[in-house]
Order: sequence, then C-alpha cells, then structure tokens
Amino acid sequence: MKKFLIIVFIFLGVLLISHASYLVLKPLLTPSFSFNPSQKIILNGVIDSLPMPKQPHRLQFDFKTKQFGILNCSWYGLYPRRATPGTHWEVQAKIQPWRAVRVTTDFDYRKYLLVHGYSGSCSIENSWHTRYLGFDFWNDPLDSVRSDLRDLLIPEIENLSYQKVMLALILGDRSQITQDDWSILRNTGTNHLVAIAGLHIGLMSLVGLWICWNLLIISKRLCEVSIVPNISLGVSWLVALIYSALAGFLIPTQRALVMISVFIFSRLFGYKFNPYFSLGLAAVLIIFLNPFSVFDAGTWLSFIAVFFLIYGYQQYRPENVFLKLFYPQWVISIGLLPISVYWFSQFSLVSCLINFLVIPYVFFLVLPLLFFSLPFLFLPNFFQGLIQEIFKLDNFLIKFLWDFLSWGSGLAYSHIDLKSPSVFSVMISSLGAMILLTPSWRWWRLLGVVLMLVIFI
Repeated sequence: MKKFLIIVFIFLGVLLISHASYLVLKPLLTPSFSFNPSQKIILNGVIDSLPMPKQPHRLQFDFKTKQFGILNCSWYGLYPRRATPGTHWEVQAKIQPWRAVRVTTDFDYRKYLLVHGYSGSCSIENSWHTRYLGFDFWNDPLDSVRSDLRDLLIPEIENLSYQKVMLALILGDRSQITQDDWSILRNTGTNHLVAIAGLHIGLMSLVGLWICWNLLIISKRLCEVSIVPNISLGVSWLVALIYSALAGFLIPTQRALVMISVFIFSRLFGYKFNPYFSLGLAAVLIIFLNPFSVFDAGTWLSFIAVFFLIYGYQQYRPENVFLKLFYPQWVISIGLLPISVYWFSQFSLVSCLINFLVIPYVFFLVLPLLFFSLPFLFLPNFFQGLIQEIFKLDNFLIKFLWDFLSWGSGLAYSHIDLKSPSVFSVMISSLGAMILLTPSWRWWRLLGVVLMLVIFI
C-alpha cells in the first residue's frame, strides 16, 4: 500500500508540475503574431500531417511555416488533389493566433489549438496566389506513407456505408465520423472503439506474438536454442510499433506503446514487470514530449482507465469465466465515472453492459478481418474481387454493431446529463471509486459509494 501511495503522489506531482510549467512557459513558446482576421497574407509552408477531408469541401491539416510555427489549417473549396503530406505550398490565407480564437459553448477551439501545440489557425481559399512548390518525402515520411495507404484503401471501400469506421480503425482517420455518430458513442460509453489505443494495439501485438510463435516452433533447431520466446516478443513489439505509426502516434497510442514496450523489454532482459512503473513512465514521457496534453480529455481518460484496471486486478482476480469477462468493464465504468462527468457533463448507464458485449465482437471479429484484408491491397489486381468481398463482410459486421449501439443510445435512460463538477469533487469521487473496488475493505466500501455520490451534488 505504501508503494502504491508513493506512485500515486509522484503521478499527481508530475501532472501538477507540468500544469504549472505549461501556464508559465506557453507565452514564451508560442510565436508572437497578430493579424486582423479578415486580412489575407501570402504564406509559405509544408503540409505536416495526414490531411483530413471535411464536409462540405474542406481539407484540414497541419501547415508548418517558418514564420508562424505550425498552424491548424483548413483549405476551403476545390482544394488540389496533390495536397498531401510533405508538399510545399505558397497560398493566400487568413491566420489567427490561438489567443484570439473565439471560444464557443459547443467547442473550445482555443483549448484544442493549445493542447495540440498549434500557434494559431489558418484559412485558405483558392486564388491565383496558390502555387505548388514541390514535394519532399523526408519532410514527413510517416504521414506520407499513411496518405499512400489511404489512397489505396479508399477506392476499395468508398461505396461502403461504414467506410468511416474502417478508416478510424486502420489509420486513426476520424474525419468522416459525424456529431450524431459521436453522440451515439458517448451515450453508450464506446468512444474508445474508434480511438486507436491500448485495446487495439494490445490485440494486434498479441496476434503478432501468436503468429510468430507458431511459425517458429516448427523449427526444432530454434526450439533447442530457446530463442523462440525472445524473437516472438520482438515481433510482437514491432507489430505494436507499426500499428501505432499507422495511427499517427496519437496520445493514447503513445501511452499504449510505452506500456507494451516496458513490458516486452523487461521480459527480454529478465526484469520483473511493474505495471505502475510502466504507467508512470508513459505519463512522464508523454508529458515531456507534450506538456499541454494534460489539458486533453483523452489523456486523462486513457491513463485513468489503465490505472483502475491495474488497481482493480491487484485487489481481486475473478475465477468465474463470466466474471473474468465482465469484471474489466465494471472496473473501468466505476473508475471513469467521475472524470467522464467532469469532461463531458454526462455518464452512460448502459456502458458497462454494452462494452461487455461489443468489445469482444470488435476485437475478435471486426478488427482482425479488417487487417487481414490489408496485405491484399499490395498484391496483383486479380485479388481485387477477394478484397472487396472481405470489406463487404466487414461492413456488414460494423453495420450490425452500429445498429446495436444506436439502439442502446436510444434507450430512455441510456445516459444522464449533469453539470460539470469541480476538480475537488472529482478527486473525492475517484477516491470513493478506489475504495469501492477494494474487496478487502468490506464495510469501508459503503463509504466508497457515499464518496462517489459527491460527483452528483
């Protein structure tokens, strides 16, 4: 218990220090500029991310400039098809520093720019000033590869009704998921299904481990020298790395990759794996790389979910098969309730049961079938018919999933809307969740329930 408390205090200390550092250093880190929002200037820069098509007729991407830093850019109208990662452009644009961006009740765009390290926003419209200045693959090789893969993938799935989910699961491209879709996911507590994170990367890592292990044990010589486990672990880590790269190394994927890396390399070098240490290391590395991520809801949800999973399984390990499958959802639902109410002003009453049903469905049917089809994209054209049939089958599976989620979202009491609580209330309620998930403290668990109710006051 003492070690656990030390880890918790260190973790919270890191967050508080990064928070204070962020407030102090942000004005110094952000390029200083100001323009009239209606003023147009000639801007030179390079596309530094995977462009996301938005409707209607808008392309969103990171635009890296020498003068103004990285801008969150939207290109309106009939944008050129060659607007891909690594391409240089001279454009006429309107830019605005992050401090001057208007905040609305629906979406805090200023906070979004801040958290993701943008110095401001940029708006481009087609004009005679637009000039293509060339392409440099090595300026953004990762996103260039992701863009090429998307170009191969889209012709095969563009006529399917759930291509938006396929793009989200393969490339982390959620640009086609609508606000109504997000409402369904929030109401059922299944946002994580389309956000590539620990479950996705963990599954693909296990698949890589299983395939490599079964191929290597065919060789008696390899079995005799006892290198099969090490090679399999190395391949497993490589699969996790590749999938994280396909997702663009978003914060949840970074966290998952660090934890998997700590686990795999500790096994390779004979060290005892400590889950709290791997979680803390992931937090330190991510905050070091991007101190502003502490203001991102995904960061908190991601780390708290893993923390409660670790904590829950250290307190109780179910033996019943049903409880083994249901217990993780119970732990996550209880642990995430306070922080979910804080960020989204609502919590789902059906998330525990729905996740219990849909997570195995997605991760043992939808996702493996989807990735099974990817290698065929690079094979000769006579495999095209097979590829399309596989994608049609996956589209049918996703449709069945989405119909079920829509039904769950439409239930009379699928979710409850609340006012956003204070940070103090969230801390008290989270402490109550920890007490509630500690079976050895039988009567104290009643106190845990009472403390959790603070979030509703």
